[in-house]
Amino acid sequence: MHPEPDRNPSPSRAPCREIRGPSSLTPTRRGGKARIAPWIRIAAALCVLAIGLEAFPATEPKSKTGSLIRLLPLLGDLSKGKVVAATLTLEESVASVIFYLDDEIVDKRRFPPFEAKIKLANPPHPQTLRVEALDADDRRVGTDEMIVNRERRPLRVDIQSLERLPESLEVGVQLSIPGDVEAVKAAAYLNEVEVDTRDAPPEHGPTTFHIPRPSAGANDYVRILLTLADGRTVEDVELVDAPGFADEVAVHLVQLQIVATQPNGRPLRDLEIAELELLENGKKRQIAGLFLPDDISLVLGLAVDASGSMRSIWPQTRDAARIFLQEVLTGRDRGFLVDFDADVRLRKAITGEIPELLQALEEIQPDGNTALFDSILFSLLQFERQAGRRGLVVISDGADSQSRSDPKRTIEAARRMGVPVYVIALENRRGPAQFGGPASEIQGLHALTDPTGGRLYRSPSLEAARRALIQIRNELRSQYVLTYYSEISPNHTLPKVSVRIPGRKGIKVKTIFGADQID
Repeated sequence: MHPEPDRNPSPSRAPCREIRGPSSLTPTRRGGKARIAPWIRIAAALCVLAIGLEAFPATEPKSKTGSLIRLLPLLGDLSKGKVVAATLTLEESVASVIFYLDDEIVDKRRFPPFEAKIKLANPPHPQTLRVEALDADDRRVGTDEMIVNRERRPLRVDIQSLERLPESLEVGVQLSIPGDVEAVKAAAYLNEVEVDTRDAPPEHGPTTFHIPRPSAGANDYVRILLTLADGRTVEDVELVDAPGFADEVAVHLVQLQIVATQPNGRPLRDLEIAELELLENGKKRQIAGLFLPDDISLVLGLAVDASGSMRSIWPQTRDAARIFLQEVLTGRDRGFLVDFDADVRLRKAITGEIPELLQALEEIQPDGNTALFDSILFSLLQFERQAGRRGLVVISDGADSQSRSDPKRTIEAARRMGVPVYVIALENRRGPAQFGGPASEIQGLHALTDPTGGRLYRSPSLEAARRALIQIRNELRSQYVLTYYSEISPNHTLPKVSVRIPGRKGIKVKTIFGADQID
């Protein structure tokens, strides 16, 4: 059945008889003979083509991500150098993948899942892992690379010497700052008074602070405080008259996101460091710092289903998502937008310009099938090297019909990266039994959201989805960032970490933690 003809055609779809132009109805004359103007012949040919295509309205092509393959975080025991390099392919055109380590081919995979076993150098030194995606004709359609096997410096401040001069103290400090962490200031304090400052300190190496000390107090102490661009702080403290410096065990600063909720489900916003108790593998650890939600910026990812089944509810879904972004993101926060159908697109990369995110949301046009797990995995990759508070919100109304990655890879990446994932499952008009396909897929979504500190919302109506977004907004606004020092290296198995509030009954604490949050 052909669609009803357009009664008010736009100029681009005007019927052939309405073609207008200079002398369009008057043949031109050259040398006394009538000739048809060349542009009329072209217009007529295009018109014939348009008649054949009129039953198939044109649609805007959806933007692509630029590369059809992405490397995932390495799997395996990094301390032993034996790992699995896994990939995410974003279109079906990828037929094979070549793996390179330092420009030498180590494997070629012709069937998904495209992953390979890699043996890294020992002792560790930086190496380049690269993948090339090829189509069925062995033409390169995408590439990605990452630096692996580098010895990661811990984020820490060490007071290594205190030289007592007649009127001052000379404090020798060793700063260790990973390359992907930005520090803005290092300050020296005598007791609680700031007395010396270094702006934009070096990433690694010794530095010296000079502290005036007109009088000697038995309980004087020196504190060196390093402030990071995302608001976190790291410090070391020493008594001025301490007998000496003992050998210290190498430790790593660990960052957690926590949300404490009351029995009625409302998040607490009045936590204090003294009332918290932290356990690492069952052992108590001292908490180094507790930062309020307003102290630490948020990086928020929003992934929205742009498949054809979303057309009927897209305007309302878009409006709810727009309000959510406007209410959650403040001037210091950043966000990104992913949309997906059978393919996955980074519609807007991480930005602090909220109007640009909202404009990108307006440009989405639903069409096609659903690659749900691929979109979540791709969205998680956007959080790489993003410190501070983080959260991913996914809105979809359909079962996964097009993902090319193993859902287990998505679940593992979410756990390791420590990003809370919230999935809003819109049940649309098909009834509650229709979303999510088989029960195993719903279980997979629970396995993805629950351990990360997120949640799966099964929303039978758009109003329920709006309420879910309000709950997520309130939770993201109530995320605390807690830091402590651990002796466990980020290259080893992640410790089991939990936070309790012994003095308050009925309070639940969600702890969000991943290897990415060990500096």
